[in-house]
Amino acid sequence: MLKNYFKITLRNLWRNKVFSALNIVGLSIGMTCAFLLYLYVQDELSYDQYHLHKDQVYRLTYTQTQGDQQTQSVVSAGPVAQMLKDQFPQVVQTARIKQTSGIYFIKNNQERFFPKQIFYADPSITEVLSFCPLAGNLTNALQAPNALVLTRSLATQFFRSPKRAVGKTLQASKNTSYTVKAVIEDVPHNSHFRPSLLISMSTFRKQLPLAFNSLFARNFPTFVKLKKSVNPTEVATLFNKEYKRQLVAARKGKSGKVETLALQAIADIRLSPAIPGDYATHTDAQVIYIFIVVAVLIILIACINYISLSTARAVERAKEVGVRKVAGAYRGQLIGQFLLESILISFMALGLSLILLEVFLPGFNQLANKQLAFSIAHNAYVALGLVGATVLLGVLSGIYPAFVLSAFQPYKVLKGQFSHSLQGNHFRKVLVVVQFSISIVMIVSTMVIFRQMQYVRSKSLGFDQEQLYKLAFFELKNPQRYQVLKEQLQQHPNVVGVTNTSQGMDGSYYSNDLKIELENGSFTEFPVKQFFVNANYFKVMGIPLVAGRNLDQRRSLDVKKGIIVNTAFQRRFGWKNPIGKKVGDYTVVGVSGDFHTKSLYESIEPIALRLMPTETDYNAMPHFFVRLKTQNAQATLGHFKSIWSKYNPKTQFSGKFVNEYFASFYEADQRRGQIFWLFSLLAIFIACLGLFGLATFTTRQRRKEMGIRKVLGASIAQLLTLLFSGFARLIFISSLIAFPLAYYFMREWLQNFAYRTSIHWSLFILAGLATMLITLLTVSIQSVRTARVNPVEVLKDE
Repeated sequence: MLKNYFKITLRNLWRNKVFSALNIVGLSIGMTCAFLLYLYVQDELSYDQYHLHKDQVYRLTYTQTQGDQQTQSVVSAGPVAQMLKDQFPQVVQTARIKQTSGIYFIKNNQERFFPKQIFYADPSITEVLSFCPLAGNLTNALQAPNALVLTRSLATQFFRSPKRAVGKTLQASKNTSYTVKAVIEDVPHNSHFRPSLLISMSTFRKQLPLAFNSLFARNFPTFVKLKKSVNPTEVATLFNKEYKRQLVAARKGKSGKVETLALQAIADIRLSPAIPGDYATHTDAQVIYIFIVVAVLIILIACINYISLSTARAVERAKEVGVRKVAGAYRGQLIGQFLLESILISFMALGLSLILLEVFLPGFNQLANKQLAFSIAHNAYVALGLVGATVLLGVLSGIYPAFVLSAFQPYKVLKGQFSHSLQGNHFRKVLVVVQFSISIVMIVSTMVIFRQMQYVRSKSLGFDQEQLYKLAFFELKNPQRYQVLKEQLQQHPNVVGVTNTSQGMDGSYYSNDLKIELENGSFTEFPVKQFFVNANYFKVMGIPLVAGRNLDQRRSLDVKKGIIVNTAFQRRFGWKNPIGKKVGDYTVVGVSGDFHTKSLYESIEPIALRLMPTETDYNAMPHFFVRLKTQNAQATLGHFKSIWSKYNPKTQFSGKFVNEYFASFYEADQRRGQIFWLFSLLAIFIACLGLFGLATFTTRQRRKEMGIRKVLGASIAQLLTLLFSGFARLIFISSLIAFPLAYYFMREWLQNFAYRTSIHWSLFILAGLATMLITLLTVSIQSVRTARVNPVEVLKDE
C-alpha cells in the first residue's frame, strides 16, 4: 500500500509541475532561512558554554546608588577578591583581570607589534576559567612578575611554534622584558573573554600597588567560582553584609550612598547589556528573540503557501477523491496519502534547502561576521533532528488540506458542488491576509531599524566630527617631545589645529570618589569620571563652552586646581551657578556643552576635564586630534605618516578619521539590520510565490467569466482592475492588521536606545505601497494573460 501511495504522490506531483515547484521552492527557501537563523542563534547562545565549571563561575558587578541615581560597573576594588575567598566557605576560588593597551612587543629585534586584548590576570584564572594548555606549566605560569602566557597565534607569530616559545624572553615597551611561561590554545570565538596574551597580575602590582589596597579604587573585573549547588543570590547577600562592614570601617563612618555587589553568571554575559568598564562584546538578547520569531514566521509563511495552494486545487483533486471513495477507500487512507504527499514534498524541499545552504552560507558568514558551519555527516543527533523537523513540517503543512480533501462526499463531487462553495475561497483569503500581515510587519520593522541606524550615525555628537583626524603616539618620554610633535603635525597648511588628551573616544575615564558641593552649600560624594586635556581641546574639537571660561595653562591654579565639567554634570547636581563650585580639591571654572565619547546607545555621563600637570607622565595623553581643512586630505595624511614613521618607526600607521571611528560602533547593528532586511525580502518572496500560484489558479477558474465580459464590451483595463481589486483588498486588510503590530513592536525595541528616532507615519505608507506594488506585479503575470485571451477560444465549447 505504501508503495502505491508513493506512485500516486509522484504522479500527482509530475502532473501539476507548476504548483509542485512553487511548493518545493517556497518550503526550501523557508527552510534555508530557518537554518541560517538557527545557526546564528545557536552560535550566540553557545558563548561560554565550553567552560568546565560554567554553572559555578560568576562575574562580580558593582552598583552604587545615591538618591535616585544609580551607576553600575564590572570593576571591583582590589581587596574584594581575597576578602571573598578568605571569609566565605561557599567560594572555591576568585580571579581578577585587568585589560590594558598601548603595550607593544618587539618582533625580530626591530618590528614593534601591538597585540589586542591584553590582560593582566591572577594565577588563579586557570582554575576558574577553562584554557587548553599547549606548552609549559599553566598552573604556575602567572605567579612571578613579568610572566606571560601566550595564545597559539602569538606564540607562532613570535617563535614559530608553541613549544619554542616557552622560556623565551620578549622585549616590550618601556624597556621591559617578559618571560613566556606557558602557551594556550587560541580562546574559542564564542567566549566573552578572549585574551591574546595574559600578563601576571604581580606585574601590575609593581606598577600601581595602591590599586590593590584600597576599597575605593575599583580597577578589576573579578570572577568568583562557587561550590556546587550554592545559591548565588543568597551568597551575594552575605557578600554585601561583609562588604558594607568593611566600607564603613574604611570610611570611619557611614556614607550617603549604597554600594552593592552582585553575581552575574558567565553564560549570561554575552546577551546582557554592556556595563561600564566592560571588556566583552555583547549582543542584545532582543536580537536573538527577534531572529527566532523571524525564523518561525518565515516557516509559517511557507506552510501557508502549501495549505493555500493545496486547498486551491481542491476542485481538481475532488474527482480523484470521489473515484477512490467509490472504489472503497477509507477516509483514513486518503488522509495518509495526502500527508505522505506533503511529507515527500518537505523532503524534496529539504534536499534543495541543503544545497542552498551550502551555496549561501559563506556569504551569510561574511554578512554576519561569523564562522558558522553546518554538517550532518558526523552528527547523528543533528541528522535525526533534521528528519524529525522535516516530517513535522510536512505534517503541519499537509494536515489541513488532507482533512479537507478527504472529507469530500462522492455524490457532491460528481455533481461539482464544491466548486461553487465559498468556504474554501474565504479560507484562502484569510491565509493570504496572514501571510502579508507578517510580511508587512517585517518590512516596517526593517525600515525602522535602518532609520534608527541612520539616526545614530547622523545625530550631532556635541562636537564637530567632520575633518577631525585621530592619532595615538605612545612612549614619547617627556612633555617636550609632545610639544615638538604637535608643532610638526601643525606645520602642514591643511592643519587647522592639534590637541591631545588622555581619552581616545573609547569611553575610558579615570574615576574616583570626590565630594561635590551642592547648590545649598552641602557636600555629597560621587564617583567623578575625569580625563586630561590641553587648553585648546575645546577649540580644536568644536565643543562650545556654555558658562565660565576655558582652562589656561599659564595659570598655575588652573593647572593644579581648575576643572571644567559638562552640562550633564551641572544638571546632575542641580547647579544654577556652577562657576566656583568645588569638586573634591578642584574648582569649576567653566561648563562645556555635552558631547559623546561613546556610542549613542549610552547616554552622556557627568564628566570633568582637567589640565595635565607638567610634572605628570605625558604618556597618559597619547591621543592626538587634528582638525583639517576640507581640501587635499590625502597629502595631509601623507604628512602624518611621515611624522608617524619618525616617532613610531617600527609600528604600522593607525590613524583614522573620527567619523569613521564612531561608525565602527554601529557595525554589528548595521550587519544585523542587513540580515533582517534580507529575511524580510525572502519572506515577501515566499509569500509572492504562493500568491502567484493562487493567482494562476484564480485566473484559470475565471477564464469563462472574463470571456463573457469581453463579449459584453469590457476592456482589458476593466478586466485587470476586476482581477486586481480582490487581491488589493486583501493587502489593504493586511496593512490594517500589520501597522498597529509593527508600531507596537518597534516602539518597544526603540526603548533600548538612549537616543532614538521617531516612528514616522510615512514608513507605514511606504511599506503599504511597496507591498501593494509587489502584489500587483506578481498577480499581473497571470492576470494580463487571462484578460487578453480571445473569447472565442474560451467559449467555443459552451
